[in-house]
Amino acid sequence: MAEQLRGRDRSQPPQLLYARLRAMDPLAFEELLLESLERRGHKVTRNHRYTGDGGIDGQVVIEGAIWLIQAKRYAGIIRPDHVVAFQTLCQSRGCRSLFIHTGRTGLEAEGL
Repeated sequence: MAEQLRGRDRSQPPQLLYARLRAMDPLAFEELLLESLERRGHKVTRNHRYTGDGGIDGQVVIEGAIWLIQAKRYAGIIRPDHVVAFQTLCQSRGCRSLFIHTGRTGLEAEGL
């Protein structure tokens, strides 16, 4: 998928790209994100397991700071409680957060 998105599919309309991302297997979506960050030269740490990961799908070091990652494939509007729970988790660990999703950000989630 990463090769396709960088190559032949790069010029597709955004709605088609989002539809493809939403249709991906959740684990494949997580891996796509982690692989993309690695290709940009960042150090990525993957989880040893995907279930029971405590809400963290991976972590990346960007300019010396640790960022925890949560990947969500939404078909509709994102759930603000998911964002708040992840923010709280990251703050408790003293890390920054990357909440990466395929949904729409509704009014309730703006500014979180």
